[in-house]
Amino acid sequence: MPADKPSDAELCGRLYAALAALQKLSAPGNNHSLGRPGACAKAAEHPERQLREHLNNVVKYFVEARKQGKAEIATELFGSIPGLLPSGNRLPGDLDHEKREQFCKGRRAQEESLQKAHPALA
Repeated sequence: MPADKPSDAELCGRLYAALAALQKLSAPGNNHSLGRPGACAKAAEHPERQLREHLNNVVKYFVEARKQGKAEIATELFGSIPGLLPSGNRLPGDLDHEKREQFCKGRRAQEESLQKAHPALA
């Protein structure tokens, strides 16, 4: 695998960060489940199980964020999701320790990129 191509685990981490940001924008008072303590660790262990519901709700998050006047960033986040999906037909099931580290690396990189582009997300 080329060094510049992110692994599926890293893509899942980036996907988690984008979904969390979109969910946060859509949630009144920033009360969002992906921001709860332990949510990221669970997703890093079992991406398919933890992210499936949020992928199913991504349009809802997008519409709610737009209703709250956050259309520009919501559109950017929503549009980024297809490029963050891992290869194959499914999200990975269980990740070993090394792949969980890749997940966390991807999440941190995506969060840093989003916060740099949109300081309000910090």
